[in-house]
Amino acid sequence: MSTGQTTEGTTTMSTSTVTPITGSNPPSQPPRRRRRWPIVLLAITVALIAAGIASRSTGTSTSSSSHQASSSQQATGQHHASKQPSSQPSNGPQVTTTHRIVFKVTGYAPNGASITYGNDHDNRQGNCTGGVLGDACTVPWSASMHTARADYWNLSAQLEGGGNITAKIILETIAHFPSTGKTMIMGKQVLAVGHAQGGYQIANAETLG
Repeated sequence: MSTGQTTEGTTTMSTSTVTPITGSNPPSQPPRRRRRWPIVLLAITVALIAAGIASRSTGTSTSSSSHQASSSQQATGQHHASKQPSSQPSNGPQVTTTHRIVFKVTGYAPNGASITYGNDHDNRQGNCTGGVLGDACTVPWSASMHTARADYWNLSAQLEGGGNITAKIILETIAHFPSTGKTMIMGKQVLAVGHAQGGYQIANAETLG
C-alpha cells in the first residue's frame, strides 16, 4: 500500500511493506525424555545373573579343588604307608612259636632236694648226685620239656633234711627267628605251685594237661 504527500510542489512517495499474517505458530515443545528405567532394570538383572553364575562357578571350583587336595593327601598317605618297611619280609621265613613246660624249685635247702618231674607218660628224675643218698639236687633247680599230649604234668621235690622250698610248673611261649637263629621267650604262665617247709617235707605241684 502506498501513500502520497505533497509538500510545496514536491511530491514525495513513501512505501511500506506490510507482512501478511498467515496465522500464529504454536510455541516449540521441549524434547521428550525417553524412559531409561527399563534399560537400568535390565542391566541390573543381567548383572545379578552374571554374579550368580560366577558364584556357582567359584563354589564348584573350590569344591573340586578341595576334593582333589583330599584325594591327593589320601594318595600321599597311602604312598608313604606303602613305603614303610614291614616287620617281616613277605618272601622270607616267618617267625614261628612253640611252647615248653618249665619245672622250677626255688628256696632254701642246705642238703638239697630229691626231685622228680614229667607227665603221665614221661616221668623223669632230677639226675642229681648230692645229699646223703646221692640223689639230691642243689636248689635253685630247673628243667624243661616240650609240650606234648598229656593228661597231667607233675613236679615233686622232697627236702633232704630241713629247708623251705617252692615248686612251680610254668608254660612258656618261645619265638623262633629263622633269619638269625635266635629264640626269645614271649610269655610265661604259671600252671601249678607247691610248697614245703621242714625236714623231709615234699613240695608237690600238679596240673592237668
